[in-house]
Amino acid sequence: MTRTVLLHLLDGDGRPLGVLPGYDVPAPWWQEVADVVAGARAHYGPGPGGPNGLSRRR
Repeated sequence: MTRTVLLHLLDGDGRPLGVLPGYDVPAPWWQEVADVVAGARAHYGPGPGGPNGLSRRR
């Protein structure tokens, strides 16, 4: 079983910028994010936000 992931992009203030095309990940559980991050990197590259390519608000 797989699940399809859609990444919603937000600006620094949390306003929506758009949604990237979906891709499938092997783990069907929403709590498992490693496959989501790996899929995003494989499809779209590391992206901005730091050494892991992820950005989070503090």
